[in-house]
Amino acid sequence: MENENENINKDIDPLEKDSKEKPLKRLIKPTLEEIRQYITEQNYTIDPERFFDYYESNGWKVGKNPMKDWKACIRSWQSKDKGRSLAKTYGVGQQTINSMDAFKAFNQEMELKQLGGKK
Repeated sequence: MENENENINKDIDPLEKDSKEKPLKRLIKPTLEEIRQYITEQNYTIDPERFFDYYESNGWKVGKNPMKDWKACIRSWQSKDKGRSLAKTYGVGQQTINSMDAFKAFNQEMELKQLGGKK
């Protein structure tokens, strides 16, 4: 009688991929015009040329990994840009703005100062 494990393993190709795996999604590199259009449609304030040039120069990678979604990357840049703008407007460090609780407290304090220090 044959070993049961041998019978089971005969039907399995060790190089065959699991059919449940999703195929890798490759980025279709956007044009500068597509980036401009998306930024305009979303009313974002980031510089499309800066975004395009940055990722064009590093091979459209995020860290060491290939970019998967350039629109998501733009949304991330916009979020960071908004924090920088707020930090510059209020004359505080970026880390202060990144913490929403700290920003809310800071904003309330500024409003109190504008009202003459009344609590």
